[in-house]
Amino acid sequence: PRLLLLVLLFIPGNPGCCSWYQKLLLEAVKRLGRGFAVRATSYAGHGVGSNIVGSENGLGNDSRSNAIVLTIDGQVEHKIQWIDGLLATDYF
Repeated sequence: PRLLLLVLLFIPGNPGCCSWYQKLLLEAVKRLGRGFAVRATSYAGHGVGSNIVGSENGLGNDSRSNAIVLTIDGQVEHKIQWIDGLLATDYF
């Protein structure tokens, strides 16, 4: 069993795709040591190719649907759903 002391939740700035920050986040956890983890999410609608965030909620690669409204309120709702989803699992 692993003991987590702290989980860092990362929401990127600009660019809004968390894969740009993968090396940084891995280095942060490495330097923090055992007991630390990081979870990251990109902005809804951001990503490359088939990795566009929100596609599981109807935001396809070919067209932008209204399933997740790409507004500030839509982005906030997307992050709330992400955090709720993390808390509903034993992901931590």
